[in-house]
Amino acid sequence: MKKMRLKKWVKVVLCTFLLSTFLIEIYKLFTVTTTTVTPVGTYRCHGRLIQVCDGSKAVRDYLGVK
Repeated sequence: MKKMRLKKWVKVVLCTFLLSTFLIEIYKLFTVTTTTVTPVGTYRCHGRLIQVCDGSKAVRDYLGVK
């Protein structure tokens, strides 16, 4: 049985797409910031797809994050 292989240009397009998506997410991680207000305080998240958030222990307990 003959093995099916991707053409070289398809591999290049896929790698380019994945690399550009990764770099855009890294860029958003440092530039996109959202601030959310809760009854116990505020917290701030950086990024869109991948989010890194910071806040107080009271906010963490209120949101139920471990």
